Amino acid sequence: MKCYIILATSLLLLCINARAQTASRLLGRADKAYAAIRLPEAMRYYLQANAREPGNQYTIRQLALVAQELKYYREALHWFEKTDFNQAPSSWLLLYAQALSGNEQYEKADSCLRAYQRRTTSSGHYNFQPPDRLFRDSACWQIDYLSVNSALDEFSPCMYGRNLVYVTNQQLPTAVKRVDLHNERPFLQLRMVPDTGIITYRDIRTLDTSRGTDLLYRYIVNDDDTRPTSNDSRTTGIYSIRTAGWKGIHRLNWNNGVNIFGKNIATRYNEGPVTFSPLFDTVYFTRNNFTGGSFRKDSLGLNRLKIYRAVYRNGGWIQITELPFNSGRYSAAHPALTPDGHTLYFASDMPGGFGGKDIYYVTRQTDGSWSAPVNAGPAVNTAGDEVFPYADNQQHLFFSSNGRTGLGGLDIYRIALVNNIITGEAVNPGYPLNTSRDDFGIWCTQDATGFHGFFSSNRYGDDDLLRFRWRQLSLQLTGSVFNRITGLRQAGVTISLRSTDRQQDTLTTHTGNFSWQLQPSTDYEVWVAADGMKKQVIPFSTKGITNDSIIHYDIQLEPFPEAASGWRRHCDSLKKQYTVPDIYFHLDSYQIREDALPTLQRLSVLLRQDSTLTLIIRSYTDSRASTRYNNRLSAQRSAAVAGWLEQAGIAGSRLRREYFGETRLKNNCADQVPCPESLHQQNRRTEFSIVKNGTDILLECAGSQTEH
Repeated sequence: MKCYIILATSLLLLCINARAQTASRLLGRADKAYAAIRLPEAMRYYLQANAREPGNQYTIRQLALVAQELKYYREALHWFEKTDFNQAPSSWLLLYAQALSGNEQYEKADSCLRAYQRRTTSSGHYNFQPPDRLFRDSACWQIDYLSVNSALDEFSPCMYGRNLVYVTNQQLPTAVKRVDLHNERPFLQLRMVPDTGIITYRDIRTLDTSRGTDLLYRYIVNDDDTRPTSNDSRTTGIYSIRTAGWKGIHRLNWNNGVNIFGKNIATRYNEGPVTFSPLFDTVYFTRNNFTGGSFRKDSLGLNRLKIYRAVYRNGGWIQITELPFNSGRYSAAHPALTPDGHTLYFASDMPGGFGGKDIYYVTRQTDGSWSAPVNAGPAVNTAGDEVFPYADNQQHLFFSSNGRTGLGGLDIYRIALVNNIITGEAVNPGYPLNTSRDDFGIWCTQDATGFHGFFSSNRYGDDDLLRFRWRQLSLQLTGSVFNRITGLRQAGVTISLRSTDRQQDTLTTHTGNFSWQLQPSTDYEVWVAADGMKKQVIPFSTKGITNDSIIHYDIQLEPFPEAASGWRRHCDSLKKQYTVPDIYFHLDSYQIREDALPTLQRLSVLLRQDSTLTLIIRSYTDSRASTRYNNRLSAQRSAAVAGWLEQAGIAGSRLRREYFGETRLKNNCADQVPCPESLHQQNRRTEFSIVKNGTDILLECAGSQTEH
């Protein structure tokens, strides 16, 4: 028996050892593929190694890293959440924060960032809690989806005269299809739409953006986005496709209005993006280091990106040469020429930068040569990646970065230029130009029709071309103030316009009128006060208004009743006597909580002691869910409070119910602004105002600090 036990134990140890050796071999293959930037291949081996040896922290970290680099956002977060950060370098906390923000988990990302800063005593430009201002102008943007998009990638649009040039890995019908082993997708090529009139556009707000599963679909795909059949040509490699099933849109056929751009420029490898000289007779473009028909690699076995130049002569692009600042030791890519043609911005990972990829520039010398590269400096570059620069016709440099306060992934930023030199601070234009995913590769112009252009984004799964137009909405508030008893217009009345972060005061004109310009997507209150008159507060909102509008109010002020003529001399004591705290509700609930009972019991005592008092019950929600749902929920909360007080013996006629949904927020947690639950809780509330002798005590005493 003892021999059998020893034999069984030995066999078990052999199996465990063989399993470990197998996992080790798989990890070796995975690491080799990762070092060569063959990311899908590396992921397959890491997944197999993890299946053989679950819980290995090195394997888990590599899976998180590879998924992040492949832009597989959900999978990346899955593996980051399995990571033991006590065993990982501090930099992994920053990577985790980026993965969280890419999945719109901003609160967790911010906590992760704070942990990173405590470990490293470094703050940098990172901040994963987007400010409210990034959503404020969302109603001013019109964004459309282009019909040239496919199940693969289209990005970095650029106008070439009246032609639209862009980068795609949508393959042409050729006998042999090749793939880039870095991502197992076809190589990038340049395409041109000579007549943009053939493109159709669709407002992104009308798209069904349910992304479904975020799994990896690996199959051979044809140039027309169809699955393979027995009649298809031989294909080398496998295309890794991550489809978004809602699209249902196939790109226009390559030879039906979409042409190859620059047949002399095209190779078997990657080309693009491009930029053009002012006269469109010279093009600068990114390409793999492919010179003299040879695909060249550096000492690490990597093929670097370089910037090339070609000139247009006799109907074609000729004299293809690489720029002098290229190197076989680092990449230079994404050229962007200023409108005067004197400065070329580009992205590079050359040594001496701020970290990751940085924006650099070179200037044209008097002899036509280019200067040595100059780093664009800390106003642009961070420890993260800065890529895809573009210089517009209004002296602005646009670029994308994942190293600044933003919405996650790459966000597009804008910074001013003076004589092609960067000045000022980089500005994030906000949502919906930017999202939690990668937004990049912008081309834009300012003309008589406004600020408009094209850009690319992978917000719908793969890289797509989008069109945008920005126009400041003209929103105005106007009104007149009257005496309700006499009907006369009231001059010199104090009017305040208040939002969550601003207050503007004015007086009515001699005809009793007032007006203000308003911001879109903002909740407001108008406060009206005049001697001998009851104060009024009128809430309203510009949310959901997408057209130029004028909002008008005629305000009827009511004189104080005789019985209240002297009460304001005792505001401090009245506030002390009649102020009661707010009560709060759980999410999506109007049930009275246990912690609300002391407040309600105090109210019932006050109302029973003085039968001349009436109570205003004002209920609110947080900003989540629809406006219609929130209005109904806040009405239910007011009804629940009134019902409790009626059960306590207070007549319903003395209770006035009001509901305001998600307006009058206590903080900046508005629509689409990520906030911790503690701040949302501040908005799920019911407030109380006690009315005595026809006067709302707390409203009339607002701002009073001392007894008279």
